[in-house]
Amino acid sequence: MQNRAGARFISDEYTAILSNGFEKLKKTDRVLIKPNIIWGGGLIKGVPKFGFVVTSKMIEDIILLLREYGCSNISIGEGSVVSKELNSNTMNGYKWTGIAKVAKKYDVKLIDLNTRGFEQIDLEGTPTNVAKDIFETDFLINVPVMKTHYLVAVSLGMKNLKGCIDLKSRKLFHKMNLNRFIALLNTHIKPDLTIIDAIYALENGPTQTGKAHRMVVIVTGQDP
Repeated sequence: MQNRAGARFISDEYTAILSNGFEKLKKTDRVLIKPNIIWGGGLIKGVPKFGFVVTSKMIEDIILLLREYGCSNISIGEGSVVSKELNSNTMNGYKWTGIAKVAKKYDVKLIDLNTRGFEQIDLEGTPTNVAKDIFETDFLINVPVMKTHYLVAVSLGMKNLKGCIDLKSRKLFHKMNLNRFIALLNTHIKPDLTIIDAIYALENGPTQTGKAHRMVVIVTGQDP
């Protein structure tokens, strides 16, 4: 891991030695990167960018590692908050974070999980709709951001997977026991690799109350 200007944050040695992250990855696998882009409406007053959403540099480095490993079928999939009034949606989120430019640079497909087909799962009697792309990929990389959350404190690699379910199911999670349902969701969606972006970490998050701290830290492992 390096933090020099223009240098990588992730090195091959870091990924291989600390987590054996590509141990089960095949070069022919369909790889789906699930970033944390909760917001897609751009920078509005009081909403921090750093520590709030994943950094485009992190996504670029992951793509580079996958390309060097020999993977060519790579997609990025997220389902951001939808708000017509604030112009928030997933595709705008890709543009705002700079990930759209990264995807274009490396010919990586961008997927809006909010608009795809869904597969229904049962969470203790509660039907929950999960984007089919999550179950159809061969290798899922979960890339959450290191931040606190006023409702769940901190969930490391777990809460980011809530972006894989439809908007109706997310609202239901909040009406029910949010912590419990995040845990239940993780019994159905099991990433092959989790990489926590703590280049910036957000204190008192996850929104306008947050204060970003530059950490230049990456946490990675096969267990979310």
